[in-house]
Amino acid sequence: MKRQKEAYENMEKTLNVLTNQLDLALVENSKGKAEMNELKKYMGEMDRENHRLKMQIKDLALQVGSTFKFAFSCIFFCVFMC
Repeated sequence: MKRQKEAYENMEKTLNVLTNQLDLALVENSKGKAEMNELKKYMGEMDRENHRLKMQIKDLALQVGSTFKFAFSCIFFCVFMC
C-alpha cells in the first residue's frame, strides 16, 4: 500500500510538472501566433509600399522620357532654325 501511495504521489508530481510545461508551451505558442500576425501585417504594409514605389518609378520613367523628347525637339529646332 505504501508503494502504491508513493507511486501515486510521483505520478501526481509528474502530472503537475507536465501541466506546467504544457501551460508554458501554450503561452509561448500564443506569443508566437501574435508575433506572426504582426509580421504578416507588416509584410502587407511593405507589399503595398513596394507596389506604390514601383508605380511611382514607372510614372517618373514616363516623365523622364517626355522630358528627353522635349529636350531633343528643342535642340533639333535650334539646330535647324537658328
